Amino acid sequence: MQPQRPQPSDFYDYREYLRSMVRHLKATQRAFSYRSFARRAGFASASFLKHVVEGERNLSPESIGKFADGLGLEGREREDFETLVLLAHARSESDRSRYHARLRRR
Repeated sequence: MQPQRPQPSDFYDYREYLRSMVRHLKATQRAFSYRSFARRAGFASASFLKHVVEGERNLSPESIGKFADGLGLEGREREDFETLVLLAHARSESDRSRYHARLRRR
């Protein structure tokens, strides 16, 4: 039996979600690697995912979609992942409140 795929809606920290997703993809897809992710997502750096997971780099609003593509996220998964990232990088209280409200609606 395959391990259950992590859902962004089960997390409040996008880096924790990414750590869990990387473990899942490594366990379920023999060909998964940071390099294969970078190719699918359209990043030149094979280690960008690793740097984001480890907190050494942040995701820009433009890179959220690329990450979602690289992870194979669609629909609600994609929306929830985007909300997690935007919440983590929100600068104003009104933005944080808006993203928290999105997460509560899940």
